[in-house]
Amino acid sequence: MKSLSIVLLLCVLFQSCYSYQTVNLNKNTIKLSKKHKIVLTNSQAKVEGRVLAMTKDTLLLSKGNQKIKIPTSNIFDIQERKFSFLKTAGSGALLWIVAPVVVLVFLFTGGPLQ
Repeated sequence: MKSLSIVLLLCVLFQSCYSYQTVNLNKNTIKLSKKHKIVLTNSQAKVEGRVLAMTKDTLLLSKGNQKIKIPTSNIFDIQERKFSFLKTAGSGALLWIVAPVVVLVFLFTGGPLQ
């Protein structure tokens, strides 16, 4: 029973409480040092990282230890990562609803192993 509660707690702690919103490819709307997801036009590949700098022609992205220079003409879509309060609150509330139900089911049925 203790291990089940630990597993449920870890699931909530390590889940993603962020969502991505599409932003306009404009120097004024791109926030530097925030995480972004960039979809490239030529291969539809997705690149995630922090935007370090942006000029009219290029975007400098930091992904781990490497820096990637992406021409703005190759960018199909750019999305900024934002914290989602609803996902965080919803997952916390769901944990407090589901965990007691699971505990009660295990108590009344004898547990998963009989």
